[in-house]
Amino acid sequence: MQVTHPRVMAESSESSCSQRLLSDLDTLDAEREKISSLKRFFRFTLKGQKSSLKYVVLKIRKQIESLHGLLKKIGFGCQENIEQATSLKELQDTVEMEQNEAQHLQEAFPNGFSAPGGCESVESQRCDVRQRVNEAKRKKVAAVPGFPSDMPATSTDDSREIPAESVESQRCDVRQRVNEAKRKKVAAVPGFPSDMPATSTDDSREIPAESVESQRCDVRQRVNETKRKKAAKSPVSILPVTPEDLGEIPMYMKCRITCDQINAVVENLNKAITSKYRIRNQAPSSMSAADRNTYYRYLREERSNKEGCVFIVEEDIQLFTPMKTDKRFHKIIVILRHCRRLKEIHVSGITRYVIC
Repeated sequence: MQVTHPRVMAESSESSCSQRLLSDLDTLDAEREKISSLKRFFRFTLKGQKSSLKYVVLKIRKQIESLHGLLKKIGFGCQENIEQATSLKELQDTVEMEQNEAQHLQEAFPNGFSAPGGCESVESQRCDVRQRVNEAKRKKVAAVPGFPSDMPATSTDDSREIPAESVESQRCDVRQRVNEAKRKKVAAVPGFPSDMPATSTDDSREIPAESVESQRCDVRQRVNETKRKKAAKSPVSILPVTPEDLGEIPMYMKCRITCDQINAVVENLNKAITSKYRIRNQAPSSMSAADRNTYYRYLREERSNKEGCVFIVEEDIQLFTPMKTDKRFHKIIVILRHCRRLKEIHVSGITRYVIC
């Protein structure tokens, strides 16, 4: 039986005691940190309950929440950018692969490559293609209103056998009929001069060029004026509030707001409506980049507009007018609702001000 020396036993017991002491010290440090954090928390809570610091605490909380929302939006934007970069990388790889295949095909087929059937087969294929193209052209021209149906069919082989005089006379007939249709179409334009002399292909050179050009300029000016008036005209507008209408409003609703202040807001709302529908009635190709983005936003907003009513949102008011959408503005909106000048419709978190 092995007997341990008393000195060894004493050393082992000392080491175990020291380890226990170290673990106890670590536990005490952790508990101390917890107690200090609890103390800080309770101090902050007590300070937040004071009336002088309560507003500051609430302000800090709102700022933290806004920062959290901004960080969330930045995270979504980064994720979208990563997805777009991945899709662009895949597209680039696909384009490079297609380019390599095209380069390989170009190297595999030299310039002197010929079809297996020889030159005769290639020439016969070209003739067939020409005949099909001419047949399609004849069908397309025959569908034109006023085109002579008794015009002889032409092909690539016997087109030279047709007399030049008959072809020229048929062309003149077609030109005359097309010009007549154009004159009727142009005469229907509002503002077009009814006393404009009729022109044809045979005697068009006898008309002075200056008179024709002046008539064209007049027509363009009248058409552009009509377009500007149509674009500048708004579909509807809000009627101003009269003193009689203001007298029917309860005192708790109007407070100290005057009739002039209400009509100033009405004027700004009408300005926003006019600016919105001027952009909405234009073609996207004639707009700037900012107006085009606004135009597409209007299209997205009108998808859920099943009633076809005229409306604006707060973003339009901030974009086209210097007016602020503050508490006073919303009070005036309540007054306009009471006077039945407009309505409020809430759709997907956006307030629409519908014109009555």
